[in-house]
Amino acid sequence: MENEAQINHSIGFYLGHTFRTIKTVLNKLFHDGGFNVTSEQWQVLMSLWAKDGKTQQQLSTAVTKEKATVTRLIDGLEKKNLIVRIQDKTDRRKNLVYLTNEGKALKDKIMPIAARTLDEAVKGFSYSEIEQFRNMLLRVQENLKNIRL
Repeated sequence: MENEAQINHSIGFYLGHTFRTIKTVLNKLFHDGGFNVTSEQWQVLMSLWAKDGKTQQQLSTAVTKEKATVTRLIDGLEKKNLIVRIQDKTDRRKNLVYLTNEGKALKDKIMPIAARTLDEAVKGFSYSEIEQFRNMLLRVQENLKNIRL
């Protein structure tokens, strides 16, 4: 029972809970705004808005999700006509993922919702506190990279 209490007060527990809360809020706000996009799909779109024409592997790395999960997300975005897969001309074994015009236009509509939500999440924190927290999270990520899986 003591270990359970320690785990429930661990950084990992709070990070996971905070992530799920942000995800839930974004999903609700996207839905309420009339956008048929999940927070996970939004992550894929953000990666493509930064650089269009990525492989599924590149997207998987960018959003830090398993390849099978990214394939499912891409399938959903393709059904919504927000992205298309086009065979790579230099390597026919690969598909490149591109935004459609609808996918490109969605950026200006949905990013303000996401930005407001993420700003609200850190309301009351100073810039230096946010930077310090970001640096701490990066250190946690670096520490975990050294664990052999």
